[in-house]
Amino acid sequence: MNSTLSFNQYDVIETVYKFNPTIDLESENVSPDLSLRINYFDETRQKAVLFFEIELGDEQLKGNSFYVRAVIAGIFSIKTEDEDEDELSDDFIDHMYKKNALAILYPYMRSLVSDLSSKGSESPIILPPINIGALVDKKDLAIEEYSMQES
Repeated sequence: MNSTLSFNQYDVIETVYKFNPTIDLESENVSPDLSLRINYFDETRQKAVLFFEIELGDEQLKGNSFYVRAVIAGIFSIKTEDEDEDELSDDFIDHMYKKNALAILYPYMRSLVSDLSSKGSESPIILPPINIGALVDKKDLAIEEYSMQES
C-alpha cells in the first residue's frame, strides 16, 4: 500500500492563560492533559480535521500558580497512489491520524504553550518532547469520531 499523509494547514482555535503571582509554590509538578477529536469529512475518512487540546495547571489557581488551555486544529488528508487501493483499512487510517498526524501537531502545540506562557515575567512553560506513538498506545486520548460535510 503506497499512501501518504498530507498536512494541509493548522490554526489556533483557542488559548487561555491564567497566572496568580501571589501563589508561591516552590516546585509545581504538572502533567499535561491531552485530548484529540477527529472530524472526518466523509465515510472514507481520507480527509479530516484534528482538534488537539492541552490543559495544564489548575483553572481555579488553587493547586497551581498557572492554568493553560490551548486548542489547535490541523487539516490532514490521506492520499493513495494506487487506484486499486481506494479502500484503506481502518487500522491504517487510525494509525495515520491518531499517531502520525498527532505527532505532526505536537511541536506546534509545544511552541504555542511556550509562547503563550512567556508573556509575563515568569519563566515560560516548556513541554518536553514525547513519543506520541507510545503515548497513544498507552493512553486513550478520548477520541471522538463523527462525519461532517465539506463546505
